[in-house]
Amino acid sequence: MQGIKKQMRCLFCLLVAVALLVTSASVVTFADKADASTAEVDEGFSLVAESDEIAMYAEMENGHFYLLNKASGDKWYSIPQNMEQDTITKRKERVTYQSELIIDYVMMDGFASGGLVYNANSNAECVIMGEVNVEEIKNGIRVEYVFSALEFTIPVEYTVTDGKFKASIDTKNIKEGKDCKLIRIYLLPTFGATMDDGGYIFIPDGSGVLANFNNGAASNVYKASVYGEETSNKKDVKYSNTENIRMPVFGVSKGTSGYVAYIEQGDTSASIRAAVGNATNAWNFAHSILEYAYICEDELVSQSSTSSSIFRIAEQKYNYDNFTVAYTLLADESVTYVDMADVYRDYLIEEKGLKKTAATEMINLDVYGAVETQANFLGIKYEKLEKLTAYEDVETIIEALEEQGIATEDIGIRYIGWQNDGIFNLKQLSKSKLLGVLGGKKDFRAMQKFLEEKGVTAVFDADLVLTRSGSIEKVATTAFNKKAWQYQYLPSVYVSKLTVDPWVMVNQKYLVKNSNSYLKSIDKTIENIGLSTVTNTLYSNFRQKKGAYRTDMAETMVSVLKKYNDKKYNVIGDSANAYAVPYVSKINNAPTKNSAYKMFDKEVPFYQIVLKGYVPMSGGTVQSEINRDTELLKAAETGTGLLFNCIYEDATLVRGLREENLYSSTYTIWLDKAVKYYEQYAKLFAQIKDAAIVDHVELQDNVTKTTYENGKVVYVNYSKQDVTVEDVTVKARAFATN
Repeated sequence: MQGIKKQMRCLFCLLVAVALLVTSASVVTFADKADASTAEVDEGFSLVAESDEIAMYAEMENGHFYLLNKASGDKWYSIPQNMEQDTITKRKERVTYQSELIIDYVMMDGFASGGLVYNANSNAECVIMGEVNVEEIKNGIRVEYVFSALEFTIPVEYTVTDGKFKASIDTKNIKEGKDCKLIRIYLLPTFGATMDDGGYIFIPDGSGVLANFNNGAASNVYKASVYGEETSNKKDVKYSNTENIRMPVFGVSKGTSGYVAYIEQGDTSASIRAAVGNATNAWNFAHSILEYAYICEDELVSQSSTSSSIFRIAEQKYNYDNFTVAYTLLADESVTYVDMADVYRDYLIEEKGLKKTAATEMINLDVYGAVETQANFLGIKYEKLEKLTAYEDVETIIEALEEQGIATEDIGIRYIGWQNDGIFNLKQLSKSKLLGVLGGKKDFRAMQKFLEEKGVTAVFDADLVLTRSGSIEKVATTAFNKKAWQYQYLPSVYVSKLTVDPWVMVNQKYLVKNSNSYLKSIDKTIENIGLSTVTNTLYSNFRQKKGAYRTDMAETMVSVLKKYNDKKYNVIGDSANAYAVPYVSKINNAPTKNSAYKMFDKEVPFYQIVLKGYVPMSGGTVQSEINRDTELLKAAETGTGLLFNCIYEDATLVRGLREENLYSSTYTIWLDKAVKYYEQYAKLFAQIKDAAIVDHVELQDNVTKTTYENGKVVYVNYSKQDVTVEDVTVKARAFATN
């Protein structure tokens, strides 16, 4: 009954809000350009904070505010203005859009069996009901949003400092009641929202994408977890293949004005959401979400073999003192995603310790050693290790590349599956043991000596995260104290592939323990360690009383990387998440794709623009593209290296296995292609491999121009016809320079 009363009150608040909204007056979200010194102050607002770049004005009664960009005169409002001009958006959403906070919550009565998640907003629940407390603080205001009907109090501070605007949820002082539990908080969901045309939203999906304002996409809302979905939730079905967010940053460009925002504290427990205008929504906006707690689902099977879902909130939740997003306002003749990348790179340098590392190899090989296959002896099935590339085979492959004219100092290898259980850990990795099936210690030493003499950089990969076995005390679990099994999915129907063993992630405690043990066991001749899964995998351990939230796990990952750095190892990452980037000497398989949602209009190499010239990178594997020339073009566009999957044996060995993506990886299959690419790209790569990107633009459909800090300009033509741009002719599916 208590729950019904609360829902009825929420409905009443909504009706009141609609009535007030219809009669409200407002001002334009993006003001016309004006002299900042003479800009008019909106009625009801007063100056509460100011820096050299930004002035902040607030309504002290309700906590609404706007920012004035002093350089341009543009105003950025915390909620949309001129709502009366919106004849498209439904009234319920229009009320919600007038909120600085939106929350998702659950009502504990009946939650375990129903799993229902409800939604509330600060406009209807707090402002209209007169339950918002606003006070001035140093550099801004503190707003306390009181959702009294739901027994929530959420304080947020809005400040201007060091040329940036920051929105910070004071999470240590959030108050929850007994009947309702908070799940997530949408922070400033419609900050700077606009109905205008002629701009775009930058979304960090994969390498990065742009979604044009009002592009009319039927599925017009994007939401994804930063650093990947929470894998310690039960998932037996996967509905699509998507790219992860690797950098916690988003932005808006409206031509001559814009902003870029990055999650400064709490990125490991965040999501990013964006929407574009279409037939049912008039507004374009982007924002962050704090994933305050997680809901886990399990299947309950009765004696009659019928099943139903049961739900539980994990006891681990967000545990930092605040969740902070920093915004930089931009103004220029043309505000672009390159400007946004510049701001984010500066942040990584100044606050996270990103430093320049000299660029390395153009031709990168992910060499795969041993794989576990199913064998049969006298009718008895068993598992055995099968060699894909023995230690001595590595020498043969390098010699073959050298004979075809590829300089060995331009070659780097990352050896995967060279120890213990091969490519796919059966047991948790805590000690390094060379494999007899690959040749043993003598052949390993001979391979190392050969590579050193040839000038080939050798990286030895170690998967400290994934394992196919382990007691429940040693692995990540769901909130129901069950192992959080992960599955490989069939690409066509997205159900788990039963012929491939599932795997699970090592928990926080044993990741540290195993890492320390492994570090002591590494062959002393090894200098370069690949910690791929440490750099690209993030998850929680929801085990009751002994678990760890994603924030804790990320800190553990960073501590592992720091320790290897302290021991003077060069650490190589794979599709590295932003928190890992300052600790790696190189990134293989940097994201070059996106999730291809219909609301996306253009793919951009934002990840590469941020890191190029600081962290050497290769793109995705050449074999992963249907048209393999695409990876060459992307490499030329961003000045990064090429990556090939590589095995020595016949690739039929991997058919039906987890590693069947290596089917076209036998070196004799792609050798000629690598030689051709080397001949086309080596000279240019040598000129730009150490240079940062200072500008990037699409000159016309499928034709890009990249400008490097040393003045080199590269044009790339992805189309099937020759084009001439800026007096430079670029052949179809090719690149050219100035």
